[in-house]
Amino acid sequence: MIHFLRTAGEPQFAELIRNVTVTLGREVVLSCVVDNLAEYKVGWLRAEDETILSLHRRVVTHNPRVAVTTRVSVGSSQQSRTWNVLHIRKVKESDEGCYVCQINTFVMMKQVGCIRVQVPPNIVDESTSDVSVNEFDNVTLVCKATGKPVPRIVWRREDGQNNMIPINPQWNATSFISSSWHRGRVKVDDENEEKLRLYGVTRRMMAVYLCIASNDVPPIVSKRIVLKVNFAPLVTTTTNQIADGVLGIEIRLTCQIESHPPSLNHWMKRDRNNSITAVLPRKYSVKDEKLNSPSNYKTNTMLTIHDIQPEDVRNSYICVAVNLMGQAEASIPFYDV
Repeated sequence: MIHFLRTAGEPQFAELIRNVTVTLGREVVLSCVVDNLAEYKVGWLRAEDETILSLHRRVVTHNPRVAVTTRVSVGSSQQSRTWNVLHIRKVKESDEGCYVCQINTFVMMKQVGCIRVQVPPNIVDESTSDVSVNEFDNVTLVCKATGKPVPRIVWRREDGQNNMIPINPQWNATSFISSSWHRGRVKVDDENEEKLRLYGVTRRMMAVYLCIASNDVPPIVSKRIVLKVNFAPLVTTTTNQIADGVLGIEIRLTCQIESHPPSLNHWMKRDRNNSITAVLPRKYSVKDEKLNSPSNYKTNTMLTIHDIQPEDVRNSYICVAVNLMGQAEASIPFYDV
């Protein structure tokens, strides 16, 4: 309890207590400056519940994060000025509120200063984890973040291909800028842009998406969400035809495959009687090479034919790709010159 004294000369507050904004975990300081304090005492209270924190130089709360310091100076007029400073270390959200500096004069004198606690953004576990969908399905990616002020959410592709994210994220669906993305539409909704809705997803939308949360309180945080788009293989040849005047040399045939999940690839050969058999080692070698595409769903499969002989040029060669979504193939024929 703070006791009150009677005296002829009473103290005066020299300046207002400044309100303070502090980041979670930092130290906050409120200064109560009094002229002519003399034998009076200064105390600090929590305004919300009137919990007494300190009396003069002594901390009475059991909170180990609270401390009080006092400094006195005497001017040329012999008038003293006292700084009674409240320190709260490792600030928590629960410390937010107003604090009262009061002097135990007969008619109690008091001032109030307030603390506002800012909390860095944090992405909560309710956000979307990695997602796998079939091509042309719809999917919604969700990213929820807490913090004070309320965090803003921005969506980006990790590979930098952000032309498919609308510049003005409103409720209206926005077409992709590039015509090659014509199947997909995207919109960002909710007040805090927590949801990224993708419509009719295509293989080109398969990527790592970044949910970035910020509220001007460092640090900015982000979460990676991997979107996998499943589709049946598509096989195209980069070698259309092979001339038969290539006897005795080595030649390489190449097919490009788009697939997800990644396909199992193999080569077959078809003779002029339309009989299909597998290619065998020694005479043939097969190599798959993953292409460095943004979504990493493209592969080149290559068949090398060693020491071509007349029986080799009587065949056409077939590259075959198989995954859980289906199968596809392409044929590369020889032709006479």
